[in-house]
Amino acid sequence: METSKKKSLTLTLKANLPVAALIVAYFITRLPWIFMVPMQGAPDEFSHFWVFKFMLENMHLPDAAEVAKGGPSAVYGSLPQLGYLPHVAAAKLLSFPFNLNDPSRTGRFGSLLIGLPLVFAARYIGRVVFSREKIKAEAVPWLVVFHPQLILVHAYINNDSTAITLSGIVLALLVCTLKNGPKYKITLALGLCLAFLALTKYSAYALFPAVALAFLLAFFSFKIPIGKALAHLALLGGSTALCLPWFLRNLSLYPGDALGTRTMFHTWAVTYHRDLNFHMSFWQVVKEHRWWRSILFSFWGLFGYMDIYMWRWVYWTYFSYMLLGLTGSLSLAFRQWKKPLPDRLKQIWAVLSATLIANLLAMVYASSTNLGGGQGRYLFPSEIPIICIMVNGLPSLIDQNIAGITGNTLGLWKKLFLPSLIIFNTACAIGCFFYLLSRYGLTAGRTY
Repeated sequence: METSKKKSLTLTLKANLPVAALIVAYFITRLPWIFMVPMQGAPDEFSHFWVFKFMLENMHLPDAAEVAKGGPSAVYGSLPQLGYLPHVAAAKLLSFPFNLNDPSRTGRFGSLLIGLPLVFAARYIGRVVFSREKIKAEAVPWLVVFHPQLILVHAYINNDSTAITLSGIVLALLVCTLKNGPKYKITLALGLCLAFLALTKYSAYALFPAVALAFLLAFFSFKIPIGKALAHLALLGGSTALCLPWFLRNLSLYPGDALGTRTMFHTWAVTYHRDLNFHMSFWQVVKEHRWWRSILFSFWGLFGYMDIYMWRWVYWTYFSYMLLGLTGSLSLAFRQWKKPLPDRLKQIWAVLSATLIANLLAMVYASSTNLGGGQGRYLFPSEIPIICIMVNGLPSLIDQNIAGITGNTLGLWKKLFLPSLIIFNTACAIGCFFYLLSRYGLTAGRTY
């Protein structure tokens, strides 16, 4: 009996060890950044900080008069503010027992803590999508943990951190729905997450088309009766609609501007002397190579106020991995198009791909109307799909395109190619920390 208990405990510890390692690595890579990066070294933190500080001090959302009184610093005041709730909660919790009263520092712990569930979502999705390939399954969360730009996002006050995590949770729930069929409790959880997501950041709205596609595929795949399908849609729509009061409130505060984007753009354009009638066509944005380069650089790691670069060869190495992964994934998809796959993987891949495509289209639209530039963090709602595509395509590309070598050599390449990406990504994250540490140092004082 005693031996059986010890064996059971050993198996439990062994099963939980990868999760514990991910958690430890997550906090080790991010915690020092909170005390290193100054506010002027974090993109738009001064604007995020105004909304967060107002909510922290007043415990209510700002109205139009209060936003106008805030001036240029309140440029984000008319946009959804619930993405700052984790930061307000963190600042409140840290100020009470630990007597830490500098909100510019304590608020950053909100980004740190809200980012952790993204790792769990990535691990779940990786284990479902790559259920038969352990190294690929484990690679997904580790690439999230050591993603250099994401480390920065989790180290300063912003609403991106909340939107990214909610996007990951929504994708995990969609994968669960596609794998196991629609369940009412999962549908309710999805609706509540979408309601919260809608009030964090508009860049995460790319998830809404993916949700619609996922439910259509799930209804068709599991042959759900019309009545039950309508019940799921009613539950999903009703719970998501909980966000509507905020938009109605915003419409009353800013007539004709329920989203708050017009007010934001006007404040930004006047402050920085930009064209109030700016417009570009979709095609003008798409063919602009500098736009794509900006996204590539700032997705993987562009620090300071987007003016501290890594070495150029680092970006092009990342780009090579992305290009090879995409090529390999597309080739694999064409070869397996008519083959049956377990766990409804075709539907899952369709939803992950739709998320990325919708995200890119939304970014093109935002850039064409000057609501947002080509910034990589706007692509973070598709963090997990991008990594899954890279991980999926790298070994398969080698399988197909390396000819004239022995089976043993091919096996060695298969074993080394994906780990090389993990090692490279980890080295970049560590290298960026020490590089920025030499510029900023560490401080426990105010960030500005």
